[in-house]
Amino acid sequence: MIYQCRDCGAERRDVPPNQVNLRCLLCEFGLPATREPWLTTVSAAERQVALQHAHALRRELSERGAGSPDSVETLSDIERQFWAVGCLYEAVHDGGFELFFHRYTFNTYLEALRGLDAMGAWIGFRLLGKAHPIITGCVDLPDDAEARRVFLAAKRNPDAQQQLDRLRQAFCSDEEDLAALWYEFGLQHGFFQLSG
Repeated sequence: MIYQCRDCGAERRDVPPNQVNLRCLLCEFGLPATREPWLTTVSAAERQVALQHAHALRRELSERGAGSPDSVETLSDIERQFWAVGCLYEAVHDGGFELFFHRYTFNTYLEALRGLDAMGAWIGFRLLGKAHPIITGCVDLPDDAEARRVFLAAKRNPDAQQQLDRLRQAFCSDEEDLAALWYEFGLQHGFFQLSG
């Protein structure tokens, strides 16, 4: 459904939470889009190649970090931020904010926030900040995967799930083009170069 948001006036393609007032998810959460779409001169194919480079680097950093919270400490601060935002992006698109906290990436929450801040991804920053207390109750999560799964399962309730679903929907609508911000951050820090 394409509609015009009654608050910000922008054309939106997400499903509005309020069908009567046609208020977009970003306005519903108080997160107005502040960034134009990324590099409109770049073709879809060039963009796809650029993002493949970025995802390849995230996988490489995961392998260097051996996929465990302790070994991720071997990465530089900037690498951890890039890696954490990539993991957040993948997790939320694959299953929601809950998946980010279920995986071993749960303790990179602060790196993800720092990375989102450094990238200028204010919408993602605020959405992750809103999801965190809903999921964790603002307590430290257990390091053990099974204990963490049990803890998070006990915190689930329909109201929280509905809030998280709406946060995920707002995140996945990608009004700030987080993938492009993420790629530009990697480019800026010399993780890879533009091809061609």
